[in-house]
Amino acid sequence: MQIFNRLKPIIADIFDVEEDELTPKTDLFEELGADEYDMIELSMIIEEEFEKTVKLPKKGPLTMAKLAEKIEKSDN
Repeated sequence: MQIFNRLKPIIADIFDVEEDELTPKTDLFEELGADEYDMIELSMIIEEEFEKTVKLPKKGPLTMAKLAEKIEKSDN
């Protein structure tokens, strides 16, 4: 949950939504309208913020919980 809580302000900023609108089930593609360029931006921010490289999909589905799990399981 700690990673999820750190992700909320990042996702809110990228997609111009309020943090309280984001839940673990929020889908970045379906609900927030993410595209492959958003994923590139997000991966660069994750690398900087979490010091981890995470391969993100170019299309959905991708929930906030799944994203947090990918970051947590990343080796570097």
